[in-house]
Amino acid sequence: MFLLKARDFIHKVEKKLPIETNNKRIFMKKIVTGLVNRRLIFGHLFFLFFILSSFAADVSSSNEFEKTKSNKKQVIVTEYFDIIFTEDSKQSALILADSVDALYLKACALLNSEAYFRLPLVLVSGVDVLNGYFSYAPYNHIVLYDTIPDEGSLAVFSETLLSVFYHEVVHAVSIQKKSKTWKNLSKVFGDILTPAPFIYTPLFMIEGVTVSLESRGGEGRLNDSFATQIIRQAKIEGKFPTWQQASQARDIYPVGATPYLFGGAFSAYLQNAYGMDSYAEFWEEVGNLHFFGSLESIVAKVYGKKLKDLWNEFENSVPLPESDSIIDPKKSNEIKSLQTKKALYQFLTQSQKGFAWFDASSNEVWYESFETGNRKKLFTTSYGQENLSLSLDGNYLVSSFVEAYPYGNNKTVVYNLAKKKKLQTFNSLRDASLVQLADGKEYLAGVKTEGQLASIEVWSFLEKKDRAESIKSFPLNSIPFSLQALDDGRLAYILKAKESWSLVFWNPLDGGEETVQVLSGREPLKYLNPVFFDDNLIGLSFSYAEKDSLPKMGFFDFASKSIFLQSQNFSGGLHYPLMKDSAVIFVSKFFDHDSLFVSPFETIFKDARFIKSEKTFDDADVILEEVLAEGFERESIDDEVIAETISLDAYKTKIYNPISYMTKGVFLPTASLEASEEKNAKGELDYSFSFGFMYLTGDPADTWQIHIQPSYDFKNEKIYLQTEIATTAFPLPLSLEGLSVFGLDGSVQNDYSLSSAIEIPLGNSAYSFNFSTTLFLSHGRKNVETAFFSFLYNGNIFSFSSIRNANLNPFALKGFELGASLWFFDPEDPMLFLDTNYAYNFFASYYLPRVLPLENAIGFTYNLPTVFEASLFASKNVYEEEEALWSASAKTTLFAFDLQNALSIFYIQRLVFEAEYACAQGVDFIDYKNPLDNFSHIERSLFKDSIAISAHFTSSVIVGMLVTQLKVDLGTSFRYHIQDRKSEWSLLLRFNI
Repeated sequence: MFLLKARDFIHKVEKKLPIETNNKRIFMKKIVTGLVNRRLIFGHLFFLFFILSSFAADVSSSNEFEKTKSNKKQVIVTEYFDIIFTEDSKQSALILADSVDALYLKACALLNSEAYFRLPLVLVSGVDVLNGYFSYAPYNHIVLYDTIPDEGSLAVFSETLLSVFYHEVVHAVSIQKKSKTWKNLSKVFGDILTPAPFIYTPLFMIEGVTVSLESRGGEGRLNDSFATQIIRQAKIEGKFPTWQQASQARDIYPVGATPYLFGGAFSAYLQNAYGMDSYAEFWEEVGNLHFFGSLESIVAKVYGKKLKDLWNEFENSVPLPESDSIIDPKKSNEIKSLQTKKALYQFLTQSQKGFAWFDASSNEVWYESFETGNRKKLFTTSYGQENLSLSLDGNYLVSSFVEAYPYGNNKTVVYNLAKKKKLQTFNSLRDASLVQLADGKEYLAGVKTEGQLASIEVWSFLEKKDRAESIKSFPLNSIPFSLQALDDGRLAYILKAKESWSLVFWNPLDGGEETVQVLSGREPLKYLNPVFFDDNLIGLSFSYAEKDSLPKMGFFDFASKSIFLQSQNFSGGLHYPLMKDSAVIFVSKFFDHDSLFVSPFETIFKDARFIKSEKTFDDADVILEEVLAEGFERESIDDEVIAETISLDAYKTKIYNPISYMTKGVFLPTASLEASEEKNAKGELDYSFSFGFMYLTGDPADTWQIHIQPSYDFKNEKIYLQTEIATTAFPLPLSLEGLSVFGLDGSVQNDYSLSSAIEIPLGNSAYSFNFSTTLFLSHGRKNVETAFFSFLYNGNIFSFSSIRNANLNPFALKGFELGASLWFFDPEDPMLFLDTNYAYNFFASYYLPRVLPLENAIGFTYNLPTVFEASLFASKNVYEEEEALWSASAKTTLFAFDLQNALSIFYIQRLVFEAEYACAQGVDFIDYKNPLDNFSHIERSLFKDSIAISAHFTSSVIVGMLVTQLKVDLGTSFRYHIQDRKSEWSLLLRFNI
């Protein structure tokens, strides 16, 4: 993934965060203002556009590189790469060392590109979510997270680590494929100078080239029918996105999948229909500067056709089953809907008593009883839910998740459903299931990942032990998924061994194991669940997907040792199928939502295929008796399981020195025009005009960032030096910023700040604690004749939040936030306007997802979602110029309509109508020493309130990848001030990323 700060929240997946809602953004709005002079800033736009929007390092992710078990960092040097790793990732580094140069040259050959640059490649261990990114800022580098995939979209490669690397190196080759002029400019100003992502290629082309080439050899997402279902589904429903929507200008579900999958499939179509030479020529053209050129004009130049026409050709080429053979579960008389709202259903699991699921649109876990049909919410999770599993008897729920997603670690918690109590937590395990073995005891079995290797660990349940009772390890590129306990003491799971998929039955006591292959073994399998009939466990259900087909249901019958495979295609596919008695509960994934259905068994398996298993289960009674008598054999590992340790002596190595990489970076000229709202003593507008340059660099792991920017103000004859050092190498992220101003008259002004901000999730829940602190130091003198002064300040903000999405609607937020800010000032500061050296402020907000008891249709908002906000002491509201004792507001979305359409490069997301009531109690002075006294002399004349209505369009301009993500709210607002009986119209203009 080409991971950018602007894209990081969206990357949190469709799987984890389908709707863009960032509590941090809400949290950071709570700032104490009025401590500095307000100025209009017209300069530094060059820096802001090219650097802040494109700095690919989400540095919060990279501190794991500093927190690994071993601080010893080494480098393997190949012809084109410096592979940087810790001891924890040594084996992975050796895997890469033998292949990275060849994969780089392979990408260059396909895109007719010159292999003209080297770049560092960093392996980060200690993170349990597979990901990676290429960035050109502050210089070309790749970061990979050294772990294995979960059951999601990246479990599509036979050699995962090499394939993820190949995806990223294709980014490097395609983005840095540029003309000789641009290459020469890059040698001076930095790798960031490349026109494709800034001017021409939206995200569907940026990710399209990588997904198409990763899939070119028969693997990858385009060869996985689970991944590509969204493409066929869009065509079936008549909702096939335009190229503009696939550019990620569309900001409602689905968001993250569209540029990858539609972009990848479109690029693959261009390559197959028009040849790789034309496709490489396209990337050659976007690496040049075309005056008044655009993506559409470049496509027309290369292919001789309009982009819109090529996209229509691509849509028409998408293969579908015969239309009359596709069953729409929404229209079937035999299939009934179980949903109460359009949601994102995941991780369906069942027991003898009922079934549970996870709603990713609201992060809620739900349960429904088979006997009563009663449905209840169990709890709300944080982001990062990975799996759910009910014990066979229905007494326990096992929840597997990634704590502090997406840069955290696997964790599993077991709950007692009857008592609604958390019983036990298991660290570093995922895909877990409770199993009762033949010894009569209960155990927790889960998958543990370490680098590129996986194992199943079996732990005693409700017993405190420091090691697993049994461990089954797997060779490289073999990964178990979807663990499911059986009632005979065995454990079933899905095994992905390179590109082969199978069902495996394993007995942790005697080590007995049997494998069942489904069809050719190349068809991916997912979502293993128990099948009950008259409360007896009779088999297992799962989903499978053949090429160019929609996901279907499979059923393994224990009695006949046979497999029944659904043959009919259902619109939306069959995901997470559960079967009890003669009914099948399943999820259908439609293009813009999921639905939950129940169907008779006969409807699903009409004309089903029948496969007699060639495998039989060995009679292990004798062995089992011996095992029970002797106890567990803790570990049984084949020799082939353990990766061979290869000495680094075969490779050129060096000690990692991050400073040696910081000689490369971004060097750019800067210009700044700043004007003050206040006039000087001569009655003239006070302004400054300065020139300078900036240098930005950092380490390859994005753990450190260094920014230096000197400039000279020609009007006021002053030298400015702006500096910043940011790091995540410590437990708390730190940022040291400074601005020094030196006048030719001897004046000096140094302003420094040391700040840190952190969000701490409170377990796997909706709650989080947020904290930020800043230490300010002001130092200087007015001129050469005056003495130096120094003043110190400190500001802190604390908040407790539960704000999250309530459903798929982008306005439907729910939860609250409570917080306080506390500031300390230097009592010697002559500018201090308080009678104390401290100040404080309290704030609160509450998000109500709807006022009217209505469910919005997709694309509309009319149930009046509302947010209430209040603040106490030194608060700011709509009356920004006046100090207030308290303030409050209520803002309601009256109506919103998602247009989600474009005219050429101009894209309109939605039209929004809002109403607001705001009020504030003004005050002449706030007494912080005696806060209650402030309420004894309230002046009614200082109370102000107003009502406002506004209308605006939210839109984007599709120019390259970065500008497309900048959304603009443009409209008008009318506000009526009730006390003053005055009204005002204003232009509404907001920028959001």
